[in-house]
Amino acid sequence: MSAVEPTRGVPIGLSLFATLVAVAAIVLVPTEASAKKEKADLVVKSVDTGDSAEVGATFVVIDLVKNIGKHTAGKSTVGYSLSEDKKAGGGDVKVPGARDVKKLKPKESSRGSTDLVLPAKVEPGNYFLIACADRGKAVKEKSESNNCRSTQEKFSVQDIPGRAGA
Repeated sequence: MSAVEPTRGVPIGLSLFATLVAVAAIVLVPTEASAKKEKADLVVKSVDTGDSAEVGATFVVIDLVKNIGKHTAGKSTVGYSLSEDKKAGGGDVKVPGARDVKKLKPKESSRGSTDLVLPAKVEPGNYFLIACADRGKAVKEKSESNNCRSTQEKFSVQDIPGRAGA
């Protein structure tokens, strides 16, 4: 049987029509994988802060969020935490405060600064500051696992002079 031989008992016109419908379905119906590729995808490209900060004091963070996806990302927020390693995880200390990010078209970025206050529960020491895009998971993304980035170097968290236990 050759590849172009019609199916037995089926008129060649109907066989050809069925083949065209099957090919169109493969080409035109988006698969789950291709639909996933067409979502927004927010990433933190950089995060910077000073060399040190005191517990209870205000310090400034500057971050850059970019939409590397294929669709516009709705409004979102960047959240922050302190970590002993460069990865966001369960042992990290959330830092109150966030930065609002406007809608971002594909390849568009948002750079901004945020004033944060280190909570009193933070132990003095050296930490990485981690910024995570779309903290509230408001944006449906291609990947949720690439939203966070840490500072390149640890920064020093110091106790407030004169505080009990200091």
